[in-house]
Amino acid sequence: MANLDDTGIQSINTALVDTFEVERQLKVSDPVTESNGAFHAAEAYDPTHNFSAKGMGDIPVAYALAGAGPAIAGITGGVSIITDLEEGNKNDGHNNWGMSGSHFPGAS
Repeated sequence: MANLDDTGIQSINTALVDTFEVERQLKVSDPVTESNGAFHAAEAYDPTHNFSAKGMGDIPVAYALAGAGPAIAGITGGVSIITDLEEGNKNDGHNNWGMSGSHFPGAS
């Protein structure tokens, strides 16, 4: 008699990132204009990076740890927080996962 636990691939140890997106946001105060309508000044504040990824295999450790964000090229310092994490399994395919989060460069 065959043992079903021994057949097939149960999971993939190495994660495959299929898509990864980063969106940079910056808030800007209302610009101040001169009496003749010429631009005078504006203030930029609260930079934020929103990121998301989807892939196959087991969830990468950097994404699975609550509150610990992944290392992202070009984004340093501050705090990264994973806000959404989902995973799925299919009978006829690989495990899949998706996550999204935000990076706040000014936070500590």
